[in-house]
Amino acid sequence: MIAKFSVFILALYVALSFIFSDFSVSAVLGVLWLCIWCGLVIIQGFLKISKEQYQLTKSDVISAVFPCVVGINVIRSGIFSRTVMYYGIILAVSMLLYILSQEVPNKLIFFTKVVLVSVATVFAIINILYVFFPETIKSTIFSIFSSTSVKYNERILGEGYGIAFGEDVGYTAVMIVVGIGILFISTPKCIVKMRGLLIVLQFFLAFALNVLQRRGEILIGAVALAVTAVIMLISTKKAKMFSAHDKRSFYATILIEFLCIIVAFFSFVAINPNNRIVEMNKTVTEIANQVTDESTDIELENKNSIIDEETSQNESFATEEAQPEENSETSVNEKIESLGNGRIILWKMAWNAFLEKPIFGHGWGFFSRIAPESGNTHATNAHCVYLQLLCETGIVGFLLIGSVFLYFLVSAIVRAFSVGNMTQFINTLVALFLILFMLGEGVVDNSLYYPYWMILISIALILLFKTKEKTNE
Repeated sequence: MIAKFSVFILALYVALSFIFSDFSVSAVLGVLWLCIWCGLVIIQGFLKISKEQYQLTKSDVISAVFPCVVGINVIRSGIFSRTVMYYGIILAVSMLLYILSQEVPNKLIFFTKVVLVSVATVFAIINILYVFFPETIKSTIFSIFSSTSVKYNERILGEGYGIAFGEDVGYTAVMIVVGIGILFISTPKCIVKMRGLLIVLQFFLAFALNVLQRRGEILIGAVALAVTAVIMLISTKKAKMFSAHDKRSFYATILIEFLCIIVAFFSFVAINPNNRIVEMNKTVTEIANQVTDESTDIELENKNSIIDEETSQNESFATEEAQPEENSETSVNEKIESLGNGRIILWKMAWNAFLEKPIFGHGWGFFSRIAPESGNTHATNAHCVYLQLLCETGIVGFLLIGSVFLYFLVSAIVRAFSVGNMTQFINTLVALFLILFMLGEGVVDNSLYYPYWMILISIALILLFKTKEKTNE
C-alpha cells in the first residue's frame, strides 16, 4: 500500500520546498505533485482497503477539527488570496495523508529523518562557509538563485541575518532546529561508534543556527529541546527496557550533546561578538536598569512632593524633574519595540481587532489586510499565532484549535512514558519536540500559519500515532 510512503513524501516536500522560490520554479508544481500523491492514496484506499482494515481513530477525528475550523473561517472572511489558498491546500493534503497513513514501517521513518537532517546539513554548511568566505558564497549562491530570492537575501543579510532558503530565513532556521532535534533525540540510541559523528554534526548545525541570527528559533528551540530532554531523562529512569548500564550511557550522551550545543553558541560569539543575540542581551539589561532607575526616581518624586506642599520653590523643582521621566519612559518603550522588531505594534493591532469581534473573530486571512497599517510594509501576520487566532477565529475557534494541539501535546507526553520499545520511544520524543517547538514558536511568530509547519506537524502525528509498535527491522 502506497499510503505508508506518505511520511517520506511529506518530508521530501518540506525539505525541498525552497526550490520553488529560489530557482524560479512554480510553487504550483510542488502543490500539484503533493495533490497527485494524495489522490493516488485516496484512490487506492477506496479500491483495496476494506472498512474493517481502515477505521478512523480518535486522533484522526480530532486532527480533522483543525482544517475544518480553518475552512469555515476562510469562507466567513471571503478572502481567497493565493497565500490563503496555498496554505489551505497544503493543510488539507498533509492532514489527509496523515489520516490515511496506517502502520508506517520504521525503515521509512528512518529515511524520513535522514531527509530532514540532510537538508538541515546543507543549509548549515552554506551558512558556515558564508561566515568565513562571505563574498565567495554570496556570489556563488546568488548566481543560481532566482532574482526575487537574491533581493530577499540582500535585504536580510544587510539586517544581520544569514543566508536564507525559500525566501524565508524563518523556514531555514526551523529546518536546522528540526535537524538538531532529531539528532539530539536519536543519538543516545545509536551505536557508540556513530555517536561521536552525530554529536559533531549537532555542533555544526548549532553553529549555523547562530549564523542565521534568528533569536526566536534559537531560544525557543533550546527550550523545546530542554523540555524534551527532561522528559527523556525521567521516562528513561522509569523505563524497564533500559539496563543500568544503558541508562548511564544515555545520560552521559545527553549531557555531552548539551555541552556541544553550548560550545557551538559561544564559538560563534567569539568569532562574531557583535551579533543580534548579544545585542538583545545588552538591550534587555539596559531596559532593566532604566526601569530600576525610574522606580528610584518615582520614590524621590514622592518624597519631593511632600516637601513641595510646604514651599512653592520645591514645587517648581518637581515640575522640572518630571520632564526627564517622560523622556525616559519613551526611551524604554522604543527599546522594547526595537527588541521585538515591530512585533509590539502588530500584537496591539491583533488584540484590538479581537476585541471588536471576540466570539467568532473576523475570519481567516483578515489580519494580512490590516498588517500594513503597522508601518511595516513587509508585515503580513501578527507574529504571534495565539493573538492572530483570537483576531481571526475568536474565542470559539481559538478554543477548538487549542484543544486539538493540547490533545496532541498531552498524547505525546503520555506516550513517552508508556511505549515499550526503543524505536517507538525515539519516534514519540521526536514528535513531542516538533509539537513543543511549533507551539513555542507561535509566541513570537505565526508557526501555525506556515505551510511548512503544517507538513512538519503531520510528520509528527505520523510518528506519534501511525508507526508500528512492534519492530523486527
